Amino acid sequence: MVGFSSKVNFTDKTLRQNDVLTETEKDVPFIAPYRFNASAGKGHVFYRIVTSSAEMDYLGKYMEESVIQINYFRPTWVAIVTWREIEYESKFNTFQLVLLTDHINGFAVFNYDVMNIPAKKTFQAGFYGGYGQGWTDAIPYDQLPHAHQETGSDVRGRFIFKIDESFMIKGGCRNFRHNSGNLMISPSVAGMLGGEMLNVSGPCFRPNDRIFCKFGADEALAVTSIGFVRSTTRSSCYVPKLLQRGRVKISLSIDHGESYYYSTYIYILHPLAITPHVRTAPQEVDILVSETITVQWSLQELTDNPEALIDVQIIGYFENSNWGAWTTITKVGSNIAASAERFQFTVSDFPCIASDCTRFDVGFIEIKLQDGNQAGKRRSLNSEIVPLTWFRNTAMSNLYGSNWPTFECKKWYDKDRMSKRWYREIDDCPCTLRQALADVTRWTPSRDCDLHGNRKCSAHSGAIHCVESLQKTFFDAANSCCYAPDGLLMQTVDFGSQGSVPMRSDVAGTPPYINSGIVPYMSYLLSDVMPYRYCCEWGDTCHLFTELRPTTNCVSYKPNHIAWVYGQGHFSTFTDPGSATVCNSGDYVLVEAPGVVIQGRLQNNLFNTTKDHKVNDTVTLTNIGIQYDSENIEVRLKSPAEVKRSRLVDVIVNKEYVIFNKDSPRRRDFTRSIIVDKNNYTHENREFYNITVILKDGIGVEIEGSYNRLSVAVHIPDRFKGMVDGLLGKIPETEIGNVQNMSSLRNITYKWTIQSRKTTSIFNTLIDPDKIPEVWKSPCLQTLHRDLGHLVTQCEQDERCLYDLASTRNTTLARSSLLFRRKFAYKKKSASKVQSCSAFDVKNSVKNSRNYTVGSSVTITGCKDGYNLNYGSHKYVCLATSASQQIWTPRIQSQCFCKSN
Repeated sequence: MVGFSSKVNFTDKTLRQNDVLTETEKDVPFIAPYRFNASAGKGHVFYRIVTSSAEMDYLGKYMEESVIQINYFRPTWVAIVTWREIEYESKFNTFQLVLLTDHINGFAVFNYDVMNIPAKKTFQAGFYGGYGQGWTDAIPYDQLPHAHQETGSDVRGRFIFKIDESFMIKGGCRNFRHNSGNLMISPSVAGMLGGEMLNVSGPCFRPNDRIFCKFGADEALAVTSIGFVRSTTRSSCYVPKLLQRGRVKISLSIDHGESYYYSTYIYILHPLAITPHVRTAPQEVDILVSETITVQWSLQELTDNPEALIDVQIIGYFENSNWGAWTTITKVGSNIAASAERFQFTVSDFPCIASDCTRFDVGFIEIKLQDGNQAGKRRSLNSEIVPLTWFRNTAMSNLYGSNWPTFECKKWYDKDRMSKRWYREIDDCPCTLRQALADVTRWTPSRDCDLHGNRKCSAHSGAIHCVESLQKTFFDAANSCCYAPDGLLMQTVDFGSQGSVPMRSDVAGTPPYINSGIVPYMSYLLSDVMPYRYCCEWGDTCHLFTELRPTTNCVSYKPNHIAWVYGQGHFSTFTDPGSATVCNSGDYVLVEAPGVVIQGRLQNNLFNTTKDHKVNDTVTLTNIGIQYDSENIEVRLKSPAEVKRSRLVDVIVNKEYVIFNKDSPRRRDFTRSIIVDKNNYTHENREFYNITVILKDGIGVEIEGSYNRLSVAVHIPDRFKGMVDGLLGKIPETEIGNVQNMSSLRNITYKWTIQSRKTTSIFNTLIDPDKIPEVWKSPCLQTLHRDLGHLVTQCEQDERCLYDLASTRNTTLARSSLLFRRKFAYKKKSASKVQSCSAFDVKNSVKNSRNYTVGSSVTITGCKDGYNLNYGSHKYVCLATSASQQIWTPRIQSQCFCKSN
């Protein structure tokens, strides 16, 4: 073995996938070309550091060819370690390890020359990540005796690996062509509209192999693309147009699709997360009528062959009663030089046939290489998804007249009004902007109307922020809520189609995605966007749209309950606005709810809080564990040794590391949860980390990593009242009333340790038992009495900040505790209940206010042109009749009547 610590030694223990050594077994990293119990003093170990630039250059190029995830690699450091004639029971082994790095990427090459030791489960080859990252087999133990005869790359006995922050990635290839195996792909992320070229490795390829790549696990609905062999270690195929997003299974066939033995998963991005590669002018494609359309692209994104030819195609999307589908409608250009990078066509030259005219509402323009072997990063390029009204206009005008969008609107209206059950199932909107911003686990900012991002709000004139519901309904619908500068909900009774409009099909789609009505973005376009455009933008029947898409009022909206853990063991419960403090190391049950357990590990700070000070008398949060049914999520603070070479925090889902960086998808969907990456990668900064875990039952967990500590805020929906318990309290009861009641606090904190609960830790590593106190300490608030001198002013008389300052001697840490508490206290206040009456809907009236909260009054000042106001009182007040009921008083009787001629 090659260790990265003096603590590394052989233990006669079989390591299985992801196994973690205990603290006493030395949980530190090592690489083992062969991990076995050799005879002491028998054999030789040689090593050398490569300094020849020519040799380094050769090794770099060799890695590029052998590991598909690497486009360019030139090592700055190479070490070669050779074990020669290492003896075990009078038998000898000779093998070698080559380590290469450029201080960003790392590689290991195992070379086996002579292998005579028989197979034993405790004799292994692989990588141990250390610090909780566990073991990964490089070669199965039963194959090690003949590893020198196996094909692991272009040379027998050679196996190549890329060493990532949390993964070991196999390079080269395997000669087991007809056994199940793991596929390696690059890139590992692609778009739902397809076109990317994938480099694929796994089995060792032969020139006459017929390569097929299959996308999707369902045999009947999977989509296949044809590939080709590039070398012994890699082949290529392109990503077809898909109906799914998220993790999609990809399988490889080398026999023309007869069998698929190698597979892995690729992450498919939502259409709105993809930057279009074909440029078009909105005034040419995003309109009802267009005469000519010009498309532009970049040669470099397709190929490095300037002689390559492309086709220009119109791609349409439609849904029948069962499925969605992509179809190539027509070619508008063929045999065009890719190097031209520009093409213009006249729309009238390509009339649609009858069936296409009625089927395709939306689609995109595609630039596609005729010869896939000439492709570089992509086989095809796509424009943004646009209405195909310009393509359909002439034929539809001939069929239904120039006002054909109104015909489409009425057709949609007649069909959509037949089923309104979905509308009754969607969540009510938050009443105010503050509530919407605070409710981060049930609502997410709209991509095109975000107070802290894209502020265009083009679909909702007058709005400053819109949110979309994260939780899907039984009918796969969702809600959208927008807010005006005054912070009030924009309702369709006041703003018409520019107000808050629910969505029959969720923008994000719903698994398994491929069925009609649940395809990401595409179903939303057909169910919600195109009806709006037909009825309101291109037609004169907008009232039909708002009739079927009225704003869900906020009368029944109930904010989440919020509690948090921060700083040096401080926590605030769901019902207590103050804070209490945990003083003892251990694993604590923060929340127990039906099907859900949330645990927190608190221990002495892993890092020195100042240059020469390590905290021993207080604890801080280092791990968060979330168990929801069979899904386990852990977010853990890395140790000082790990942070030197990587990010501050690890995210582990079902024992697999999930990597977030500036190039990875911001949202990851799992079976029972969604994880949203909220980090700012504008500048490389490992000191801060921010993710939100959203469970499918509505419970959410915000996790922040900063200054080498974790903080967490837990959001619990109101419907869990009476079903929640844990260190963070009950809803609505509270177990901690006064934080000065130290005896009660001591009993409560111990009660919620996993030792007291006799429950199992859901963390991937066990806490060091030596760090768990045998005697439960008295509260450690006496540290507040230390003389802090002039530093006291930094805490603005905040008791918890002073406590942290006394413990850590670090003003930055103390201030961060203060700021975190203030932020979530404000969020908790923002999330408080706002009572509101139902929308004040007197059709065609003119009102002096649209504030419908309790205590507000609305006066009808008149009617719109063409209408007269009836007589009587026209001032109404929203009055609360109970804590959950409110009415307009007097009863609304005002009406606007059409003027008689």
